[in-house]
Amino acid sequence: MGKGAGKRKRQEQLKGSGKIRNSDNDKSKVSSSSDDEWGGYPDNDKSKAGYSDNDKSKASSSSDDEWAGYSDNDKNVGELRDYTPTGTSLHVEGVLQMPPADNQGKQSIELRVVRVLDCGKCDAGKYPLPKTKLTLGRLRDHVHLRPRTNIISAIARIRNELAFATHTFFRDNGFLYVQTPIITTSDCEGAGEMFQVTTLINDAEKLEKELIKNPPPSQEDVDVAKNVVKDKGEIVAKLKADKAGKPAITAAVAELNKAKESLSKTEERFNQKPGLPKKDGKIDYGQDFFARQAFLTVSGQLQAETYACALSSVYTFGPTFRAEHSHTSRHLAEFWS
Repeated sequence: MGKGAGKRKRQEQLKGSGKIRNSDNDKSKVSSSSDDEWGGYPDNDKSKAGYSDNDKSKASSSSDDEWAGYSDNDKNVGELRDYTPTGTSLHVEGVLQMPPADNQGKQSIELRVVRVLDCGKCDAGKYPLPKTKLTLGRLRDHVHLRPRTNIISAIARIRNELAFATHTFFRDNGFLYVQTPIITTSDCEGAGEMFQVTTLINDAEKLEKELIKNPPPSQEDVDVAKNVVKDKGEIVAKLKADKAGKPAITAAVAELNKAKESLSKTEERFNQKPGLPKKDGKIDYGQDFFARQAFLTVSGQLQAETYACALSSVYTFGPTFRAEHSHTSRHLAEFWS
């Protein structure tokens, strides 16, 4: 679909919704009691303001669906230039209309602002996204602002349509959507590198900090704790041999149990070593969260096969991960399939 056709389609959609009227020169016909509210951010051209329709998921700030905003400079709105610095957020009340015939090639829709309900002012000089085009790499430095850019918002809409079309196709053809796990202990394909999921590294870092702050006991401390247990045990044995009273024996046994507990904690801390836990020279995954190696899935097809054996026609659609050492635009670490 060409750009002009896209604009006409969007105009017809809004006309059908009752939210747009034809432009006329008599602007006094627009009532200040309009119920239509719009929110968004001004574009880079201070001679007009572009808005995205928060009420409709099909709204776009791309060039195919650009909205011009203007006011009559009345007391409810004021000078439009007060609200157009880059980064400003606006919540306005107004009326959508077709642009004049001589301007329809530039604008597909116009928004006549009747009242500014809210304005989040922004110092354009400090706003991190300049008017010039930024690379995708630079946009990663401002993740919270990326959705405001044309390219990221366009990608989000495209992905939304593709996901919806995928689910619609399979549903219409009798397939059941199966949500397969993202964390798995199986290597589905066995041919690629996998991202590993583990808590051992965090545990090792915490232990290292703890050992620095509170050094572990020495072998001498362990020997002292063992001697205490031995002495307490001899006391209990002597009391029993002398047929002492039950209260005395009970108290001595309690002291012995405390000594054993203290020895156990001392030995446990003594055996704590910085780094990953090992057993027989290998990493001991028995101490990991899942008590075994776990990975981010490279495919949900193994789980899908088990469901297909029971439910027949099934499909999966979700994130998959590949830890290939190729940092190019042609290799993705995460994608949906």
